[in-house]
Amino acid sequence: MAEWLKARGQKILISVRVQPGASKNSVTGIKEDTLNIKLCSPPVDGRANDSLISFVAKMLDVSRSSIQIIKGTKTRKKLLEVSGVTIADAEKALTPLP
Repeated sequence: MAEWLKARGQKILISVRVQPGASKNSVTGIKEDTLNIKLCSPPVDGRANDSLISFVAKMLDVSRSSIQIIKGTKTRKKLLEVSGVTIADAEKALTPLP
């Protein structure tokens, strides 16, 4: 199992590092047990956080309300809590292709 992805009861935790201001939203890889995600939105007024939630919700096919940032709202490294998806499905949907 991926170290960036953990179970917590009926929910999962995803450790991410966000790079805002990119040319497109994308999962760029896994480094130091953290999923790296590039986002178009700038890190201003919470727009990158909103964009992150929308992007991950779309990738996992869950509602935006199923995802919460429980740590790191003001930093690049964040911890997401997601309900409505299994670890296996999340790993399959978020792991970048080689």
